[in-house]
Amino acid sequence: MANFRGNSVQDKIYQSMRIAAEGLLNEKGMSAIDVGSNGHFPYNYMSSENFLLRETWDYLNRTMVWHKGEGNPAAPGEPHAAFGGPLSNLYDSYLNSLGYKFSSEDQARKSEYTIKVQQKGQDLVAQYEQIYGTITDLTASGQTTKLDYILSYKLTQWAGVKGIRLTEEVIQNLSDHLPNRPYSADQLLPLISDYLGALVPILGLLNKQLNASFTLTRLKRNTEHPSTDNGGVVTSDKVTRVGFGIREKMSQIDAALANPKNSVEVKLKINKYRRQEADLDINGEAGGTIPLFDLFSIGVGGSAHYSLYDLNEEGSTCDVKVIFRGVNAVHLGPTDYQEDTGTGWFTLNPIQEAIKNHGKDVSSWVLDPYPTDDGIGVLRYLAISQLPELQLNYTSGKVSEHVRKLEQQSGLEVSFLGIPLVDTRQRYSSTKIEEHEENNGYSITFKPPAPSGSAWDQRAQVLGGGIDEVSPQSPNSR
Repeated sequence: MANFRGNSVQDKIYQSMRIAAEGLLNEKGMSAIDVGSNGHFPYNYMSSENFLLRETWDYLNRTMVWHKGEGNPAAPGEPHAAFGGPLSNLYDSYLNSLGYKFSSEDQARKSEYTIKVQQKGQDLVAQYEQIYGTITDLTASGQTTKLDYILSYKLTQWAGVKGIRLTEEVIQNLSDHLPNRPYSADQLLPLISDYLGALVPILGLLNKQLNASFTLTRLKRNTEHPSTDNGGVVTSDKVTRVGFGIREKMSQIDAALANPKNSVEVKLKINKYRRQEADLDINGEAGGTIPLFDLFSIGVGGSAHYSLYDLNEEGSTCDVKVIFRGVNAVHLGPTDYQEDTGTGWFTLNPIQEAIKNHGKDVSSWVLDPYPTDDGIGVLRYLAISQLPELQLNYTSGKVSEHVRKLEQQSGLEVSFLGIPLVDTRQRYSSTKIEEHEENNGYSITFKPPAPSGSAWDQRAQVLGGGIDEVSPQSPNSR
């Protein structure tokens, strides 16, 4: 289980952002997300040459991992998501553990017939190894015997994109159904036909095994050797990688981010803040105690960094409003596997079946060895917005020397929940400082930067997202 950088108070703030976005967008099943070092979303995802931006591909190719925090009072115990390692690597490791296994009843029935043609099977293996050498890669093929390697793994390879379904007619005319076989395999066809012809009563079982082998072979090929023909995508660094897609056009995302009507806000009340920490209310509910630098940090030119305490050492309370404008949903994810065309690389179906039937005596996909990790989580949509506007309202105290310094700066580095909101190419501005009457405090508004520089440098705030998950430790995954 992933460990979050922050404490439970930060987790509650993430939940409040998620609840606000979910209510506005009416997207179901949204989870709170801590973007961590992955940063904010590079939403201008196509390069000038019409390739998928490498930074966006890296962002999408992350497995989502879970942390069980205290959650928001409105949704206690809700899990929080964070970005883990590369999704394609984890998925490939699952494929390498995936195979198909018969139930004891089906295996007994298969053995009843195969034992009668045992010598034919041995002759077939001997002839195959005489042509191609000793069979050594059983594990990589997902098979357990040399005979299954030939009849399941190699047969589906030779069948090509359409695959093969065994019938008496197909068995008698194998050459018509194996277009991708090498010329040297022709001398094996009579032996294969003779062997399979004796197994006609159990062709239903053999076809299940063939279909599983066919699916697994294509999934491994498309994941480990992506191409534009099998659903891969060329990224902006001119490398072909496993495919990811985004439903919304960039122009749609730009327009949605520019829409001021779609906005949400999170209200924080900092009580009795000290130099290092403060007590916090979130949208009117008690939040707990949080280190001040874990909440907000204001930097000037990479040197001085100020917390809320540094901006007003005389005060005792501060009302904070975090406003997210242009909230919208971006639907995205890996290129799904298409059984009819053999393209795409991602499907959780075999893995889900293997987990559901783990330990049961049924014919099914299996994972061997069975994983001990927390499973696979994949992004299906993100709720995003413009970078937030921050409004700080101190209820007492005078404008401090530090605030006057901020007022004179052309650009500020702002961190929210320990995550920088901008980089060296974009800075916040302290656009408005208003003093209250009779020494009753003052307010500061930090405006997010206007888009500048390259479009591919722009980032959107992540408020939450939709995640599909399969977990070996929880058969009833979300």
